Amino acid sequence: TYVFKDGDKMIPITNFVDVEGLIKYLQDKAEEIESGKNRWWVAMKVLLNISKFINEKKQPTGMNLKRMLYDIMIKHDYSSVGKWHLRSMFLGMMHFMDKYNHDEERLRRCDIHYLTPDMRIIPFCAFNVIPEWYRDRIQAQYGIPIEEWEKKTGRKLKDDFYKRKLPTKREQPVITASTKTAGFGGMKQIPVIQGGSTDKDNTCGCGH
Repeated sequence: TYVFKDGDKMIPITNFVDVEGLIKYLQDKAEEIESGKNRWWVAMKVLLNISKFINEKKQPTGMNLKRMLYDIMIKHDYSSVGKWHLRSMFLGMMHFMDKYNHDEERLRRCDIHYLTPDMRIIPFCAFNVIPEWYRDRIQAQYGIPIEEWEKKTGRKLKDDFYKRKLPTKREQPVITASTKTAGFGGMKQIPVIQGGSTDKDNTCGCGH
């Protein structure tokens, strides 16, 4: 789903759009096109009726969702799609597939992908669930050791580490984790140092 920024608040798209009704309507129109109806005629009907699914009074201030969808469908360019994402955040949540619940239909609808060095686009679950087919093979083919990457780039991997202080009363060890990789397969296991409890009540300092 999507949430949209409205001042200091985030507004769910379901607050001002009949999402289920709109999706059902678009699916029906897609089936009309697949059955042989003129796609331009169907598209015009969609544009004329799309406002029925939008509550313009409840949409975020200054937002014209109807116009935004019109531009996406008519102009069909990245600029129009980009405007949709300027004030929105996509939320995607689903359980991770494994070899026992692998679902080809769901895989076809995957919206998170890997772009590999050989220009293939591979769904996230396929890439990681069957590593011997994709991940391990690609990492072995294109990965380089950290030392080689540092020599090529003139940079140190440790310079890209993200560091933060734990929110505790007493000074804590710094958590260190890599935010970048030195080429596929080049990463070594990096220890993450976390401080234990420091207070008498045995809390971790996270505020809970």
